[in-house]
This record gives sequence, structure tokens and C-alpha cells, in this order.
Amino acid sequence: MVHLLIGHRGVGKTHFLRRIEAYYREFRQQVICLDLDTEIEKFQQCSISEIFRSMGEGVFREMEQDVLNNLMELYGEENCDVYIALGAGYQGEIPKDANVIWVRRDSDDQGRTLLSRPRLVKEGSGYQEYLSKYQERRTRYISICSEEFCIEEGFEQINSVEPLFLGLTNGSIQGCLSLLPENFLNKKHWKKFLKKRLKWGVRYFELRDDYLSEEMLKLALATVPRSHLLLSFRDPKAQFFKGLDLSLFTWDWPLELGDIAERSPSIVSLHERSSNQSVIQCGRKLERATAGRKIYLKLAVEVHDFQELAEGHSWWLEDPENRSFLPRSSEGRWQWYRLLHRETMSINFFREATGSQIDQPTLFQWCRFPKKSKGFAAILGNPVVHSWTPGFHQEFFLKLDLAVIRIPIRENEFTHETLEFLQALGLKAAAVTSPLKNTVAQIIPAIEKDIDQIGAINTIWQDKKSGKWWGTNTDLHGVQQQLAEAFEKFDKNFSWDEIAVWGGGGTRSVLKQALPMARFFS
Repeated sequence: MVHLLIGHRGVGKTHFLRRIEAYYREFRQQVICLDLDTEIEKFQQCSISEIFRSMGEGVFREMEQDVLNNLMELYGEENCDVYIALGAGYQGEIPKDANVIWVRRDSDDQGRTLLSRPRLVKEGSGYQEYLSKYQERRTRYISICSEEFCIEEGFEQINSVEPLFLGLTNGSIQGCLSLLPENFLNKKHWKKFLKKRLKWGVRYFELRDDYLSEEMLKLALATVPRSHLLLSFRDPKAQFFKGLDLSLFTWDWPLELGDIAERSPSIVSLHERSSNQSVIQCGRKLERATAGRKIYLKLAVEVHDFQELAEGHSWWLEDPENRSFLPRSSEGRWQWYRLLHRETMSINFFREATGSQIDQPTLFQWCRFPKKSKGFAAILGNPVVHSWTPGFHQEFFLKLDLAVIRIPIRENEFTHETLEFLQALGLKAAAVTSPLKNTVAQIIPAIEKDIDQIGAINTIWQDKKSGKWWGTNTDLHGVQQQLAEAFEKFDKNFSWDEIAVWGGGGTRSVLKQALPMARFFS
């Protein structure tokens, strides 16, 4: 089967292609991996940049289509998997028998600057060009993809998740997966799509009547094993589920559609709340609605801050075996909380990329998270979606029996109460980034006097014996070492007061300590 890899510039399609080749080799399976740009360069005997410079983008787009057609003729009938990575701006037709995999990162919408790629727009920066093309390309990717795979930031080494996604290994991930309309676009691919995910060990495939058409629902009911189905009522006008014998299924009734009355749902859920309703009041509403009946409760309301998160968490702790607290937000800021409870909430969801809710952890995060740990480390700041910390440092923290996660915290949210809540959840240490470096220094004391004078902290940890929190700033030592190495290469007549610093943010105080004679501009 031919698989086409699509995705935004700099997402890592070519690196993923190399890892795919390594996985198939490891499992002794034949595979053909091709990069469309490389094949075009071979055919034209010149680089992509030269083609753009001498012939223009229009001619290059025609070449993309022609070369892809040639590759499909050559490899379309192979008895092995064929993977072809397409350029981010590919605009040609997609072969009807190809499986299209959208390779993503959660940071795609943040923009990227790639100096090695030819510019398509002369005006503005490469970063501005990326953002100007982002929405148009995203819309196209959604319309043509059969599968989505979200790669973790800072993680480009061989791992155990990607072979699972590719269908080379089996798993036991146990989470719930919401099926989306795009999963049903190609009926020919549906069976392979389902077979692969059953091999993953998905506990429930959620069918939402507000997402899926009756035709899609019928196909899912006819092909997904009943024991793996979760029917979720959402649309008050939808009638399809009401015509089924619900006693044969696991099903979820939301209180937004009315009281459960004589119904006997497996799960009762609540997703919306009024502006004057607290999170704990929403939890009590679920309890009253079930009136002592043995029904699983799912609280999935929007949560605005850490105080509300702590409220919902305390409600869940009252009966953790029969409840799930799945906080929602518009920007996915509670993803880490759901991930922490991967093993302790019976009903919990992961997403392949887009998902039904952005607070759901990705497949990659879900599978890489340790099943057992003594706590967790974190990167604290806002934003942190682009941070390499979890991917880059995971192996180190696993040796300490600690998970490592991203926790987005706004500057006004880092308080003693927030720290106590995170500590109760299992926080043992954290890297601190913008905009929290100065705020944290006001709450957690520095362990060294010179760091205390800086007034900015980028690393905190809890002392095992006393339980007290300490902070330090590793930026100072790092900057001093780098400057020492750089100054060796400077002219001997170099003067310290010839140094100018623009900006600085949370690192400004560190630079002032390391470069006392420099002139600072903001």
C-alpha cells in the first residue's frame, strides 16, 4: 500500500521517513521510503532551490505532480508498504488508492523559520510566510488526510510509539478514542484503519451523534466489536441511537439533554456550566442526577484556572473508581492533568492529532507516559507547547522513576497555593521559563546568594528530607561559560562596553550579572 506523508514545513516528515525505514528493517519487513523533493532533484539534476530560482514555483508544482504520478506507476502495485513524503505546499491530485498520513506537531500553529527552504513570498520574513500559508494548507490537509500522527516536540530518536502507529507492533493503551468524520472518508481504508487501532489496545471507540452521520454510525456499528463501542448522545435532534437496544452497549447520557429519568446509561456526563456555577457544584449536580444509582460519572466542564482545577480534582478523589474529571479549555492547557491520570481514570481519552478535544493527550504522549512513577518533573511557563523538555529529558527522568510533562501557567497563577496543589499531584522538580522566572523567585528562595541577587529562577526542586522547595538559575553558569569561549575568539583590543543587549526577558538580570559593562536596550 502507498502511504503519503503530508504536513507543514519543518514538522519532521523526512526524519520520520528515515525512522520508518529503520522500524521496518528492525521487524524484518520490506518497505520503500521516498522523499518527493529528493526524487525531483534526481530527475532534474539540480536542487529544489535552483528549480525555484530558474523556473519558478508554477513549474515546480507541475514537476511534483508528474514525479508523484511516475512513482505511483512504479511502486503502486508493490507487495510491500511504500511511504512517500510530500512537500508542505504540494497542490496536485492525491492518488485515490493512497493512504494519506498528516504528520503534525502541536506547535504547528506557532510558526517556524526555515533558512534551508526556498522562499515562496519575497516580502516579509520566512516566519511571516509560514503563517500566511498555514491556514490554507491546514484546510487542505484536513480535506485529504486519512490518518493523523502528532510527533512530540524535541523527540526525533527511535521509539516504541511510532512502530505501534505504523501497525508493526501491538499495544495495550486502554484509552478511549473519539472517531471523527475524516476517519470514514475512504471506506476502502476504514477496515485497515480500524484493524490497526484494535491492535493498539483501544478500550472504547467513541461514536458521537453530533460528529458522525447515520451512514458513518452504521458502518462503525457493523465493523467495530460491540465491546469496544461507546455511544455518546450529544445532538438533541439526532434519533439514530434511540432506535438501538441500548442495553447491549456502553453509552453516555449528557445532562445537557435532560435528566436520565427511566434511562439506564453506563455513564452520565456534564460538559457545560453556567457562569455562576462552580466546578464543585457541577459535580454535585451529577451526583443528584444519578440519585445513588451505580452509574459512572464524567465531569468534563470548562475549567478556567488552577483553583477550579483543584476543585474538580477534589471531587474526583471522593470516588475515583466511579468518576472521571476531564477538564476542558479552549487552548488545551489541562492536557497534562489528563495525562497524569492516564492509569487512574477508567474513562479517559487520547487523540491522534486533532481529536474531539484539544485537552486530550496525543497518542505519542499517552504511550510514552510511564505506567508507574514516583511523581513527575515539569516545564512551567506560558506558552510551553513548543518546549523540548518532555521529549529531550524523558529518558533521564525515567531513571529516577519520574514522568516529565509541560504545564502552562500564567504569571498571575503561580502562587503558594498552586505550588501546594502541584506538589500534592506529585511534582518533584521543574524547569521554569518565561514569564515565570521572576515570579517564582518571589515565592521560592534561591539556594545560592549570587542567584538570589539575580531575582530570576529557572530551576526548582523539592528537598527529599525537609520537603522544602529551593531554586537556582543555571542560565548564569551557562552564559558565563559561553561568553568565555566566545571572548577567546574576539579581537584583543575588544572593550566590554562595546557590548549591546536587546531585549532579554527573564534572562535580562542574568545577562546584567554576566555582562556588567554592557548597554541594555528594550
